[in-house]
Amino acid sequence: MTILMNKCSWERHLIHPLVLIVTLWFVSKSASAFRTPRAFAWARRRHQHRTLTMAILDSPSAQRNKEPIWNVLSEIVLPLLPKDEPLSILEIAAGCGVHTEHFASKLSEREPSFQYYPTDLDPVSRVSIQGRIQQSKLVDNVNDPLSLTLDANGIVEEETAAALDSHGDLDLILCINMIHISPWEATRGLMRLAGKKLRKGGVLFCYGPY
Repeated sequence: MTILMNKCSWERHLIHPLVLIVTLWFVSKSASAFRTPRAFAWARRRHQHRTLTMAILDSPSAQRNKEPIWNVLSEIVLPLLPKDEPLSILEIAAGCGVHTEHFASKLSEREPSFQYYPTDLDPVSRVSIQGRIQQSKLVDNVNDPLSLTLDANGIVEEETAAALDSHGDLDLILCINMIHISPWEATRGLMRLAGKKLRKGGVLFCYGPY
């Protein structure tokens, strides 16, 4: 009696060959669905999104002051700028890109055609800026971030200077929270750069605790 019960219990746990074949076929078909071009594209986009999100940095202080600064720019500074051509804006010491993203997004609502050039000397910050540009779909108006260091003579990086020269004169130069944490030579270089690159009627806008 006991032997028979053990045998029956063992048989109840056996998988019928036909069930096993159908199960394996279903698993194989399901796995093949994830090997289609569409599935690979989905996985690639998901990976790129995760990588992009990890690369984007944040700045609580920039988050706090971005709207007050934009209010001054939009209400006082922008009306002063020449309107005969699309705006050309250079941002120096853009940091992780909070201001870049906010200002460019706001500009796109009122100026369909403008060119924005964010810069920073820190490569990690430039990666973050690039991430914010892509995340906010601003690639048509915001250029890839450039490395920019200032000394008493202006821009140190020759490639950056040449790239900006190729785009012509600027309407607006933004320099937020740089002067008080950088050597005096950088401020002298900023003034030299503004005198060289700003078109007639252009504005150098500086912000900081000074």
